[in-house]
Amino acid sequence: ALRNTGRGVFEGCTLLGSVKLTANTKLSREMFARSGLRTVDIYETVEIPQFCFADCARLTTVNIHNDLVTIGSGAFSRCPLLETVNILGKAESVGAQVFQGCENLKKITLPNCAVTLGNAVFGDCKNLEEVAFGKDTVLKSIGTLFGGTKITKFTVADGGIYSVSADGKLLLTDGGKTAVLAAVGAAFGEYTLPS
Repeated sequence: ALRNTGRGVFEGCTLLGSVKLTANTKLSREMFARSGLRTVDIYETVEIPQFCFADCARLTTVNIHNDLVTIGSGAFSRCPLLETVNILGKAESVGAQVFQGCENLKKITLPNCAVTLGNAVFGDCKNLEEVAFGKDTVLKSIGTLFGGTKITKFTVADGGIYSVSADGKLLLTDGGKTAVLAAVGAAFGEYTLPS
C-alpha cells in the first residue's frame, strides 16, 4: 500500500489500472491525474487534494470511506466515464469544479453533514439528473452548481431540514416556504410557496 508520495507522482501513468490506498496513504496534488485508474477506494481522513484524480479517462467508480475535511478543487474533474460516487463519510467542503465535466454522472448523494459546495462543482455534468440529500445534509454555502447539467429532481431523506416540492423540482426549507435550489433541467409552470 502507498504511504507518502509527492505531487503528480503517478500523473499520466495511463497503464496504471488499480492502486491500493489505506488510511495511511497521504494523497497529493495531481497524484493520479491522467492515469488509467478504473475504480478507487479512498480512506484519506483529511483531504483529497486539488486535481488528485482529474482527467482519468477510465475512472468509473469512486468510494470515499472516511470523514474528510475537504475534497479539493477539481479533484475528479473531467473523468468522462465516472458514473458512481459514494461518499460514505462526511466532507465539510467540496471545492470548486470537483466533478466538472464528469459526463456519465447521473446521480450524486451529497455528504450527510453540513457542507460547503464550491462553484461549478457539478458544472458540465451533462447527464446529471438527480441530487440526493441525506437526513443530516445542510448546505452551509453554495456557489453556482448545476450549469450544463440535466438535473430534473432532488430527493431528501426523511427527518432532515429540507423537503422537496411534490414533483421534486424544488429543494425547500422553512416548512416548504423557501426555495433553496431549482432543478435546472426541469420544465416549470407556476409555483406558489405557502406564506
